[in-house]
This record gives sequence, C-alpha cells and structure tokens, in this order.
Amino acid sequence: MKNIDKRFKSSLPVLSAYSAFDPMLTPNRQTPAFHAMEMQEFKTEWKKMKYNLLSWKEHIPRDTLDGKKGHTY
Repeated sequence: MKNIDKRFKSSLPVLSAYSAFDPMLTPNRQTPAFHAMEMQEFKTEWKKMKYNLLSWKEHIPRDTLDGKKGHTY
C-alpha cells in the first residue's frame, strides 16, 4: 500500500480531473444545477457557432456578399 501511495500520490489531481467525464456525477434534470448546465451548454454552443459562421463566410461566392445576383434558385 505504501509503495502504491508513494508512486501514484502525485497523480491524484490528474486522475481527479477525469471525474468531469463521469456520467454518474451529472445532476438530475430536476435539480437547479442541471438547468445551470443547460445554460452553460447553450452559451458554449453559441460561441462555437460564431466560429462556424466565420468559416462558412469564406465559402460564400463573392457576388453574393456584394449583394449581386449570382445564383438562380
């Protein structure tokens, strides 16, 4: 036991960080903590979406960006 403790004691913070991925620690839907997670998820998704929009903008034909008709739908 002492040998194991001695070898892995400094690894405890790293291993503890993985608890963020433990599904058993996810709060139930009825708790306020879960709703706070939903809001955080929404904010995170929006932040990612802004970067997606910027990358999509590069693929829009120049004439469309200039307001000219370039496509017939």
